[in-house]
Amino acid sequence: ALINTEGELNLTGGKFTQSGNGATYAIICQGAAVATISGAEISGIHGVIAANDNANVTITSGMYELLGVAGQSDHCVYAAENATVMITGGSFIGEHDAGGKTLYVDGTNASIVVFGGIFDEPVAEELCGKAYAPVENADGTFGVEHRYVAAIGETYYETFAAAYTASKPGDTITIF
Repeated sequence: ALINTEGELNLTGGKFTQSGNGATYAIICQGAAVATISGAEISGIHGVIAANDNANVTITSGMYELLGVAGQSDHCVYAAENATVMITGGSFIGEHDAGGKTLYVDGTNASIVVFGGIFDEPVAEELCGKAYAPVENADGTFGVEHRYVAAIGETYYETFAAAYTASKPGDTITIF
């Protein structure tokens, strides 16, 4: 595993395959680490990317494959303990067993925010970036799309006219 603790990792391109049968992730970012990953091909046995303990990870493109271990709860991308993972692109696939997920948030104040990418299972609505919504692609994969153009508080609207109609005196309409 490549472990980034409280440092900065900029990974552009290349191929990284986790070997062995260890119960860990191919890349682990922790302790306020910052990582930007783009264009890489990363395969992990137990997991591909884990962010925890205040880490901040941005994934912009690439291929991320979970190879999986039978009987283990494996995740392709995992966030815990105040960590943030932002995904704007890339392909995320894998073998999930025992309740594993492509995207998994575990712990207080951790988040995964999705603005783009291709996934092998539906993206949960709560993981979608502001103004984005989950979508099933024509080829059976899943992603998100920029769907909303306006909001009143935490209620999103697909048209400005719908937001305007729903507004009450004193409401603020946010345009995206």
